[in-house]
Amino acid sequence: MTDSAQQPLLTLGDKQYAIDSLNDQAKELVQGLQVAEAQLRMTQDQLNVMMFARQSMLDQLTTALEGVEPVKAS
Repeated sequence: MTDSAQQPLLTLGDKQYAIDSLNDQAKELVQGLQVAEAQLRMTQDQLNVMMFARQSMLDQLTTALEGVEPVKAS
């Protein structure tokens, strides 16, 4: 295995870059992007949980309203 196969690579578009060879600013930007991606995944997971909870409550409310006469039928 060569050294280039072992080093971490950044893929941007159709190009790859050896992260170790990037300047400090580019390395900081890569790290910032990794943090942003992790935050996006966590936020999406939280949103999925909230959407599931909302649907569950709607289902429970629908069940609780069975047999209750609506004021106005739609």
